[in-house]
Amino acid sequence: RDGLAALLRALGEVPGLARVRCLYLYPNTLADSALSAMKEVGNVCAYVDMPLQHADTGILTSMRRGGTTDSLRRLLARIRERLGDPVMRSTFIVGYPGETESAFETLARFVEEAGFDRIAVFKYSPEEGSAAAALPGRVPDLVAEYRRDALLALQEGVAEARLARFVGRRERLLVCGRDEAGTWYGRTEGQAPEIDGQTFLGDPSMGAGDRLRPGTLIDVEITAADAYDLYATPLRTDESAVPG
Repeated sequence: RDGLAALLRALGEVPGLARVRCLYLYPNTLADSALSAMKEVGNVCAYVDMPLQHADTGILTSMRRGGTTDSLRRLLARIRERLGDPVMRSTFIVGYPGETESAFETLARFVEEAGFDRIAVFKYSPEEGSAAAALPGRVPDLVAEYRRDALLALQEGVAEARLARFVGRRERLLVCGRDEAGTWYGRTEGQAPEIDGQTFLGDPSMGAGDRLRPGTLIDVEITAADAYDLYATPLRTDESAVPG
């Protein structure tokens, strides 16, 4: 039960390991010991990726996920109580068999209130031979597509407000390289590779070109944010040239 906590604490002792990130945490098995390790081990990112799949009690039961709308709310409150203000990411499925309009509205209200930094939303697709494929109450594709788009549009406003809290903060940036336009970019502790946004360095970064090398960590000040990405200026401090 405490294996994840033990692993995180062991990884905290590995020389030169700059970042450790927990992905795909399962809501019903996330122990307080793991949360304590995430809080106390210096190189573990304050980042929680936990695919909840839905938030309506009936749909969760049908998915055999366990939990209820209220228990998920309590879980998120427990995570934030332990970690302060971590970046939180989740994944949801819409159009699952039996998802009524009321069930979808429960999910939408949950997403609006939960304050996730980022979510991914997938339209249910039946898999031949699976238990769900035989369930009644199939949701029409057009309805499922509408619900997916509506949930993502709702989350866009939530994400924009969440990212705005970083403006003015000092962050540690892992330099990744340049984009097609030649703009330097990297990732903060709250940005996982490939699935999250990035942090772009504006014109002032050109004066720090000697410090901008892929795989190094530099200090930056966040100057702006939108619903997906952050924008920053390098600070004139010594970098830690540690592979990320």
